[in-house]
Order: sequence, then C-alpha cells, then structure tokens
Amino acid sequence: MATSTPTEAEYLATLSSQNVSPLWTVLKKMVPPSPNPRAVVTTWPYSVLRPSLLQSGTLVTAEEAERRVMMLVNPPLGAPYTTDTIYAGHQ
Repeated sequence: MATSTPTEAEYLATLSSQNVSPLWTVLKKMVPPSPNPRAVVTTWPYSVLRPSLLQSGTLVTAEEAERRVMMLVNPPLGAPYTTDTIYAGHQ
C-alpha cells in the first residue's frame, strides 16, 4: 500500500495544531535582506528617569504590577521597543 506525500500546503496546515510555525515563511520580515532600522537615536538619562522610577515604587503595589519597569521606548517604534529588535527598561 503506497502512502501519498502531503503537499506543502497540507503540511503547513498541520503545524498550527502543534503550536509551531515555520521560520522560513517569515524570516525576511524578521531579518530583512538589508537593514531598515526605524529607531532613532534616543537617550534615557538615569538621573532624569530616577524620580519617576522611585515614584512608581510608592504608587504602584507589587499586587498591581509584579514588575514595576519603566520601558525605554524609542519614539517612532512605540512600546515596548527600545530598538528595532530589543526591549529594555529600568526596574
């Protein structure tokens, strides 16, 4: 008895039930062939952020937010991005 080989579309359709997705279908989106950064040069001086960071510790309880983190947000990218590929914050 011969078994048939599934088509690529049939194969791909089976993957979502396993909670996986093939990287090769989105790799160009994640790693473009040439750099296309949208982030701009931005600084977050700790001396400027420190008062707000300390204030969050008195205003927001651990029950309200497990981690009181001030995200370093790059203006054109929006939260949670610090750069095109990195998230950073002060805790």
